[in-house]
Amino acid sequence: LVFAGLFNNIGCMQYRDGNITGAKKSFGKALKIGKNTLRPSSGDYKSKMIEGYKHVGTIYYNIGSTNARLGLEDEVMRPLECSLGLQKVALGESHPDIVNIQHSIGLVLMGVGQWSGAMKAFMECLSTVRFVFGNDDHQVAKELFHLGKIHEMKGEYNEALHVYEETLRIERLTLGV
Repeated sequence: LVFAGLFNNIGCMQYRDGNITGAKKSFGKALKIGKNTLRPSSGDYKSKMIEGYKHVGTIYYNIGSTNARLGLEDEVMRPLECSLGLQKVALGESHPDIVNIQHSIGLVLMGVGQWSGAMKAFMECLSTVRFVFGNDDHQVAKELFHLGKIHEMKGEYNEALHVYEETLRIERLTLGV
């Protein structure tokens, strides 16, 4: 896990510096090493397995995000879906990292015009956010905004307006306006 973590950190630094191609290579190395941690041979098997899932899930997320930044639309969803599955096993269904991955999946699908998939991702994210933070939280408004945007892009203006009005109500409430 140490080497996988180092390659992942190097990739993150390369990504931040704009070396997206270098980041993709580093994340690839991290993933190759990290996958081996999913089969611990000794010690506390369960905790090592969970830790491995968490780290490899993060690496998959970074790969998906990097592929999106490189415009490799066909290579974005699979890593994000792998990340989501591994992170759910490691962290549970309602962890904030799960929300981030679900949200990213929604943004990717929205960006390529896959409205039904994007809608599903944002709805799952909204469900998790409501469970974790309650119905009147800024995070709820954020997910509702994206759902409204999808309705708008699909030409469903009445639905969009309804969702935007709910978003505005929540934002006013959270800001005390």
